[in-house]
Amino acid sequence: MPSNSNESETVAVPSAVQTAARRYWRRTLALRGLLGVGYFGVSVAILLTLPYVPALAVIAVLLGTFAVPVFKNRGTIELTTHRSPDVVADDFTRVPPVLGFQAALADNIRLTDAGTEYELSSALGLRSTTMRVETERVADRGEPETDVAINVVVTVGDKPWGQYQVTANERDGDTAVTIRMVPDRRFGVRRLPDFVFGRRYRSHLFAGQGYTLVADDTSLSV
Repeated sequence: MPSNSNESETVAVPSAVQTAARRYWRRTLALRGLLGVGYFGVSVAILLTLPYVPALAVIAVLLGTFAVPVFKNRGTIELTTHRSPDVVADDFTRVPPVLGFQAALADNIRLTDAGTEYELSSALGLRSTTMRVETERVADRGEPETDVAINVVVTVGDKPWGQYQVTANERDGDTAVTIRMVPDRRFGVRRLPDFVFGRRYRSHLFAGQGYTLVADDTSLSV
């Protein structure tokens, strides 16, 4: 779906989210580095232990497990907030809170007719990519002020990345928010630190945006 950038509008990321994102990213990069060193050490040990040709074959398979897409991240996240369902809908159709880490780490954020675009750089800043987030408030179920639903579709470099199906319902004066993750991609072992620390800092991510994490039922599958 084409979209037109609106660069005149700026997006402010709460300082608490920026702090959590920096901690998440530092630890993620550190664990990625440890995984890489571990794989390198095992590869050297194989090369020194096995005959040359079989060793190369085993190392090739080993490195394949490091990078080949195998896992999917799926599940549900439950939140609560004092915001009304309509305000929650505005949050998720503008800059979705579930993508707060990406917003905090982005070099630039642009609001578009369809949603939001994030310009993201690699760890060393050698390359950049565009994450496009397209959001849509779908048909309300029940009364509009008490039950809303939002679809969030994410692509990175024009390739599918994931989808989030969000519902918000008023309950006892608060609003219960359920986020269902629908993965569109797989990732390899080298990306496991993203999942590990993403879960660890998820409560900080949402707290900095006015939401309380109630349950995190996300997991990896193949």
